[in-house]
Amino acid sequence: TSLKPGQICQLAYLMVENGHITGKNMFFTVDDMDERSQGVHGFSMEMLQTLSEGKTFSDRASEIHQDFSEAEMIVGHNVAFDIRFLKAEFERCGLDFPKAKPFCTMNYFTGNMMMKRKFQTYRPKPPKLIELKEYFSIEDSLVEEKAAAVVEVEYHTGMLSRFRALRPDKEAARHAQVEGQ
Repeated sequence: TSLKPGQICQLAYLMVENGHITGKNMFFTVDDMDERSQGVHGFSMEMLQTLSEGKTFSDRASEIHQDFSEAEMIVGHNVAFDIRFLKAEFERCGLDFPKAKPFCTMNYFTGNMMMKRKFQTYRPKPPKLIELKEYFSIEDSLVEEKAAAVVEVEYHTGMLSRFRALRPDKEAARHAQVEGQ
């Protein structure tokens, strides 16, 4: 709802366990919202009141905390930004942020895609989520008529699946390392 960080108004995530994927998409009523943030996500406070059925993040904090506590890895595009907001919300609820390894698709694929910046800085431009969609040829039919957060989760799943298919030797080694811990 702002960059301070403000409150989270929508949270969507997938959980993958033994190849089975489940997802959650939640909306939350918030105390306030700056105009710029509303322009980014498109949700008014009235819409959030309806979509959330009056629930706040704190109403679902235990459930979310449990899900994230069971996570081996948290994947996101600019995931540090997302984690900053989650930490703030958990802190307001008196909970610590669960320890899980973050994986940032934006940072990871910056070096792979080697995109040029508008102004030369001698570093590649971090890709936008839509640019990753195009890079991995994820079909528009997968993303039409979806909420922005759900779309983001689907992109990450598609990218990681394609990455694992391209690098089965490294994925097998990583999986063996995780199981051996």
